Amino acid sequence: MTAQRKTVYLKHSAVFLKLCRQAKVRVIICKPICFCTAHNLIVDHYRRETSTEELTDNLPNTEDTENATEHNLSQNRVREALHKLTEDQQQVIALKFLEGWENEDIARVLNKPVGAVKSLQHRALARLQKTLLEDEV
Repeated sequence: MTAQRKTVYLKHSAVFLKLCRQAKVRVIICKPICFCTAHNLIVDHYRRETSTEELTDNLPNTEDTENATEHNLSQNRVREALHKLTEDQQQVIALKFLEGWENEDIARVLNKPVGAVKSLQHRALARLQKTLLEDEV
């Protein structure tokens, strides 16, 4: 098991322990609560984790640097555009395009109808397109 998988496994275990300790009555734990709690614990973990990457003396050539700079600028523009979306739209886009989830799974986790997920996705993509095109001008 890789270190990253082990971390995720331990965080998920912590989620279930935390939920079980907080439950006053035995209930079926629903996915949205687990998903949100796991997400928050993992985000907290990576925010606390410090980067220990070593710097090397090997400098990239100019062409690679220009490509990397252009790529970073594009990523920053997309990141800024994503921050302009509503929280629900951000979650749908992240789950659909970054995690590769199906609409039905997203709807189940967010406790929304599939039609609402499709609508959120459509509006989010339209807003992203509009924002990114405005930034180009």
